[in-house]
Parts: sequence; C-alpha cells; structure tokens
Amino acid sequence: KLGTIELAAVGLGNQLFFLLNLILYGIGSGSMVFTAQFWGKKDFKGLQQAFGISMIVSIFFALLFTVCCISMPEEILSLYTRDAEVIKIGIQYLKMSALCFLPFAINFMLMITLRSIEKVKVAVGSTLVSIIVNTVLNAILIFGLFGAPALGVRGAAIATVAARWVELIITVAVTKYRNYPV
Repeated sequence: KLGTIELAAVGLGNQLFFLLNLILYGIGSGSMVFTAQFWGKKDFKGLQQAFGISMIVSIFFALLFTVCCISMPEEILSLYTRDAEVIKIGIQYLKMSALCFLPFAINFMLMITLRSIEKVKVAVGSTLVSIIVNTVLNAILIFGLFGAPALGVRGAAIATVAARWVELIITVAVTKYRNYPV
C-alpha cells in the first residue's frame, strides 16, 4: 500500500540481510556437524567450544555488516540500483534494520546448535513468536494503527529489529532456564 518505490527500497535493504543469512548458514552448517558429533559422544566441552567458535565468527560478520550498512548505506544500495528515490528511502530502512543483524546472528547460531542437540522446539517457538511480533508491529508502525505514528519503511525496520530481539531473548531465556549445554 505504500508504493513501488518503498517496496523496492525494502527489498534492496533485505538483500544485505539475505547475504548475511547465507554466510551465517555456511558457518552454522559447518558448526552443526561438529556439535552433533560432540552431542552424540556427550562431549559437552567440545560442543561448547564448537559453538563458541561459530558464535565468534558469526558476531564478527554481523558487526561488519552492521557497521557497513550504518556508515555507508548509500554506497551499498548503489551497487544494486541507480534509482535515487529508491536509494533515499532504502537508506532509511537499511540504517535501522541493520540493528537486527547482531541479534539475528547470535540467535541463528544458538538455534542451529539447539537443533543439532535435538532441542528443536525452542527454535520453533521463538521463531513463531518473532513472526507474530513482526507482523503486528509492521501493521501498527507502517500504517500508524491504534494511534501510533505512520512510519512507513522506518516502521517496517523497527518492527523487524524488535522481532529479532524478542526472538533472541526468548531463545536465550529458555536455553538458560532448561540448562541446555550450550
């Protein structure tokens, strides 16, 4: 409902998120092989070391992407399009949504490790809550429902960041509460 320029801007901003997701998937897949083996042998120290290494590498890439997207969003978006209006609106989205890269990376590694130790319900539950939070906040913040200001693409970015933090908090809280070895 906002328009094609806004849709294109958000789509371009999400290209960076997709690229980070691919990198994290590679790191996580490699790590998952080791964590599953350590889990099978009940070698919790090895499991924690493999998890720790994957977490450090993931955080590095998340911070790199965050810094780049916040400090030079115009240069990054201009790699994808020459449309000045799309870039202008895309900058608003990218600078805000880049704040979800770190919680996403941490949560991604935590969830992939939980899957490798047969604790899938935590990941599914926190992801489901995150989707609901994102959907509700998108409606409220993009269109200004229930008296909230209509923020457009900035509202979409804020909703995404909030949903990622909620997802991370839930995953960490449940993991800690249930005392999982990670």
